[in-house]
Amino acid sequence: MTKSIRQLSTNSKGYVGIETYRNRYRIRIPASVKGSKRYLNTGYEATTENYRKVLQIVAIIEEHIDTNQLDPTLESYKPNTRFTSVVAPCSVSLLDLWQEYIAIKRLSLSKTTVENRYKTITNTLLKSGIDNPGLSNQLINYILKNHTTYSAKSILVHLDAFGRWSVRTKKLLTNPFEDSAVDLDYISNFHLVPFTVAERTSIIKAFENSEYYAYYTPIVTFGFFSGMRIGEMLAITYADFLPNMQKVRVNKSYSTASNMVKGTKTNKGRSVPINAQLRGILESFFPSNWKELKDELVFCAPKYKGYINAKNLGQRVWRTIIEDLVAKGEVSHYRSIYGMRHTFISHALANGCDIVSLAKIVGNSPNILLSCYADVIDQVTLPIL
Repeated sequence: MTKSIRQLSTNSKGYVGIETYRNRYRIRIPASVKGSKRYLNTGYEATTENYRKVLQIVAIIEEHIDTNQLDPTLESYKPNTRFTSVVAPCSVSLLDLWQEYIAIKRLSLSKTTVENRYKTITNTLLKSGIDNPGLSNQLINYILKNHTTYSAKSILVHLDAFGRWSVRTKKLLTNPFEDSAVDLDYISNFHLVPFTVAERTSIIKAFENSEYYAYYTPIVTFGFFSGMRIGEMLAITYADFLPNMQKVRVNKSYSTASNMVKGTKTNKGRSVPINAQLRGILESFFPSNWKELKDELVFCAPKYKGYINAKNLGQRVWRTIIEDLVAKGEVSHYRSIYGMRHTFISHALANGCDIVSLAKIVGNSPNILLSCYADVIDQVTLPIL
């Protein structure tokens, strides 16, 4: 059964309609458009969420009818070809609009955040050579081909937010990046597999025995057993452990990209309690006069007393060790250096640490932990009261 649920009057050539056919949406092209197929089966199930997606396709078709650029086969408009080129003429410069968006963001975000968050996207826009919002599908395709899944997801999420801002401020009629990241595996579910206890042990031993990277054993070991972010560890000083190594104060973070010390990711300070296990780790590499060192960095660069380069640590040092362990079969698959923090949180939850206390320790909200670590939390058994 066919049911017409929407018609859009766009010009003298007639109406573009959205219909339901066998409980799925299809688009009807007006008969007055000569030489074109009449129907486009979207494949989308007839739901409210999918209706919004179909509206986006209709908007492109309407514009192409108006400008005599309609693809008569309708193949270019199929959802499964969303990353192919569908040209819509536009006088707006995508890059100029993006720079305007960044200028607005600078009013509410720190300089470091703006640089770290948007620099990659700006460079991507420049390198792609695509400056027409109507060519957003080509840009999306370029991003997917030139970035990892994780990086592409991050870029597309920010471009989606940029697109929503463009519509709200009436810079664009439609968001050219709406839902552009939904087809990527990473987006909907945070799913980073933690290292097992055996893998964690193998990683620490590999650093200890490394000819070139043994120097980094303390920060790796501390990372696995404290759950601190990389930037937070790079910024801590011996004074943060005073007076008696009962806890470590976490109130700053070092950014390699901007070479700046700033507040934590949440701009809130916290304290990480030091248990017997972590104290033993610290005592194994703390100098005996650590209380006198105060403002000196606990983890500093090997050739001088400055900050460790986080990019070098994560992309060269860490990657070399982990990929070697994967090749030997001691680690199942590669995970980034963030895996230390994720492993700490996952194991803490699996061993019964309550989520509110853990959220305070790692500097997240309980809601974030609930959404990101639901699989681990589901495995916790009911305690005997």
